[in-house]
Amino acid sequence: MKRLASATAVFLAMIVPVLSQQDRNTPVFRSAVNLVQVDAYVTDSQGNPVTGLTADDFEVREDRRPQSIAYFLPFNIPIEERREGALSATTFAEPDVQSNGPREGRLYVIAVDELRPENGLRTRVFLRQFVERHMGEHDVAAVVLIGRGRRTDTQEFTSNRRLLLRAIDLVSGWPDEAPPIHGIGGPLAVGFSRPSPYRLYALRDLVDFLARIPSRRKAMLLLTEDVGCDFQNALDTPSSATALACPDIGREVARTALRANVAIYPIDPNRLSLAHTVSGEFQSVPSVEMERRRRQLEMARRVNLQSLGDVTGGFALVSSNDIEGAFARLVRENSTYYSLGYYSTQDKADGKFRRLQVRVKRPGLNVHTISGYLAPRERIAETPKKPGVLEALSSPLAISGLPMRVVAAPYRGQAEEATIAAAVEIDGSALEFDQKSDAFTAQLEVGYVVSAATGPLPPVSYRMDLAFKPDSYEKARTNGVRIMLEPKLPPGIYQLRVGVAQIGGRSGSVLYDIEVPDFTKGPLALSGISLTSVETSGLHVSSGRNALTEVMPGPMTAIRQFSGNDRLAVYAEVYDNIGDKETHTVTVRTVLRTEEGVPVRTVAAERSSAVMNRRQDGYGFLFEIPLTGIASGSYVLHVEAIANAGDRPRQSRSIPIRVR
Repeated sequence: MKRLASATAVFLAMIVPVLSQQDRNTPVFRSAVNLVQVDAYVTDSQGNPVTGLTADDFEVREDRRPQSIAYFLPFNIPIEERREGALSATTFAEPDVQSNGPREGRLYVIAVDELRPENGLRTRVFLRQFVERHMGEHDVAAVVLIGRGRRTDTQEFTSNRRLLLRAIDLVSGWPDEAPPIHGIGGPLAVGFSRPSPYRLYALRDLVDFLARIPSRRKAMLLLTEDVGCDFQNALDTPSSATALACPDIGREVARTALRANVAIYPIDPNRLSLAHTVSGEFQSVPSVEMERRRRQLEMARRVNLQSLGDVTGGFALVSSNDIEGAFARLVRENSTYYSLGYYSTQDKADGKFRRLQVRVKRPGLNVHTISGYLAPRERIAETPKKPGVLEALSSPLAISGLPMRVVAAPYRGQAEEATIAAAVEIDGSALEFDQKSDAFTAQLEVGYVVSAATGPLPPVSYRMDLAFKPDSYEKARTNGVRIMLEPKLPPGIYQLRVGVAQIGGRSGSVLYDIEVPDFTKGPLALSGISLTSVETSGLHVSSGRNALTEVMPGPMTAIRQFSGNDRLAVYAEVYDNIGDKETHTVTVRTVLRTEEGVPVRTVAAERSSAVMNRRQDGYGFLFEIPLTGIASGSYVLHVEAIANAGDRPRQSRSIPIRVR
């Protein structure tokens, strides 16, 4: 089987995470060398997390020397309870709008190693359980590979559970006839395969990438059968003057993980079974020497996994079937904890291991944290910042300095590419304007970059000048500023990163997951859904046109909350691939439903194949839905198209809205 991608290539091609910055103040670090950040998980005697502690309750020592705590941030992210069967109509309607409003959630990296086929299947079950039962609404996760695999089998950071589950369902194992994996120092005995060193280098590069997310705890779920290195021994080994390569690369993995604040949780999919019995019985009864060797390797495998968790502040699930308990503990540790920062009194870039002791002064409390860290081997120079919108597009976090929201809908375009109708709406009150006489001016930089399975496409950016008269200025400040975009993309799954920066002022960015269907496949295809309304037409359109400018009564909007006096305009296109073989009609029905699925408004229309739009082989449908008389609450707008021919093929889309 061909090796298609390593973890480094798969992961570093991503357009970085979707986590918004916190409302809380992020500490400003004056040195990358002597600033040490430590996360402490505190429990009582019953193992319950403890909240309400202050900086005065903690004591930090480095190599027995007291350290002065420079900053202190408590985290208490709510843990959402998931109940089976508690589903509503809105559960199945994914939001089609993304914003960069501050939100507090956990960040997970799901890293999958090369596994035996049976362990690949177990891993799917484990990870689906984690996403479906333990991920919160504002949590984000990515699925990456640290061994052989296809780039298309990964998933960038997202809160979209459907996309995460799609990537998880693609996890598979490598058959026995796959190219042999050599252990450290040479091939291993039959029935065992330790990871080769390239996986450790890939793991180091992965945590090095995560270091781009500052002042943020990251939890890595590492699905692996072995990591081939005793990390505790690697920390204690001063040099690589041995025949083994593990101390050097092991120290580098630990160094970058600790610097990046990455807690690694190795999960062994073998569960309670011994490694060699999972992949099949021996062909014959093992000899005493083979049995002794097997036990040695099995013990080393467990030590390796446990040491990686211990060193980085996580824990390992090995030789245990309690996957549910492990996930619950993992979530607790990444929900209620304290982030401590201090400037080390040992301001030396000597690369040595420095032992830490974090203690809570209150009696009866336990602290779970890292046991130490590796000092840098050289002073780290600050990375120069990119100017303007390019910095917003390259930032490891979605930037919330300039509040904005994005909506995008795919429509059939020319040839094989789809046209993406997109609207970016900016909070006008967050912009700063210069007043000259009766004119109000501001300068913006607008940009976007698209990440595909093959890697990111070149970024697109341009400058935009705003100039308002007093009445337009007040409208823009009150209702916001809308910018229209129109990327063109072939069928596939993408992540669109949109950034806006005011020259000399704030900047913001949003990550938007979008799936572009192949509108030429199947007898019937349905575009995305675009909305506008009487009220939202008040947003000032500052730049751009898109494919919907001529067909909708107003510019498409990213607003999804409307008043009961408003009137919606809903636009969608249906693409008929049945052709002229049989004259037929296509019916499109738009239904506004409650959370319980009860219809409250229904509008329908029908088109004949004899009068369809020949350029796109489709039909455009524009519906008006008055909201008068509809009670406030959450609703689902459902659009369904049916071709009245053959076996009556149908397509549908749904988006959630709210009436206030």
